[in-house]
Amino acid sequence: MQRFVAIESVGPSTVRSQGKGVLAAVREYLAVIDLNAVPDDPKGYKRWLNRQTKKLVGRLEPLARRRPWGTARKVLNLFMRTAFYNHYLRESYDLDSLKDLLEVPLDSVTATALRKEAKKEGVRLSRWPGLCNLTPATSEQYQDFARLLASHQGVTPAVHLDIILWTANR
Repeated sequence: MQRFVAIESVGPSTVRSQGKGVLAAVREYLAVIDLNAVPDDPKGYKRWLNRQTKKLVGRLEPLARRRPWGTARKVLNLFMRTAFYNHYLRESYDLDSLKDLLEVPLDSVTATALRKEAKKEGVRLSRWPGLCNLTPATSEQYQDFARLLASHQGVTPAVHLDIILWTANR
């Protein structure tokens, strides 16, 4: 089931133009993450996600045409969101405890929607640098605003905001 979720959550368009072999490497990495080891507290989850991002970046650097931090973070967030949504993985690994910890997967569509909403709320977000130039600091700024927006809109958990923003802007 985890391999299925790894394949389902990251399609070819997700890593388009990232380099030959990136899609296969991403899917293989996600398929074997130890979901039993995912912490269910905010600081622990953040550290875990940062470690997973760094490990995946290490796997992608030899394959990627561009800087892979943003791609690695996006696919990890897509995978964790889909694993959370999958009944079998959610039950088997107690992923329900992650509902308030998951990040919104960022891409140009979601970032554009967040910037539009930020402007309405009087919040200034950094210019979206593109996935290949995304840094941890810019990602965190967008995540902080996504959590705020989700709270203002009554979207619980905040990871659902991605579905709302992404589908509304496609």
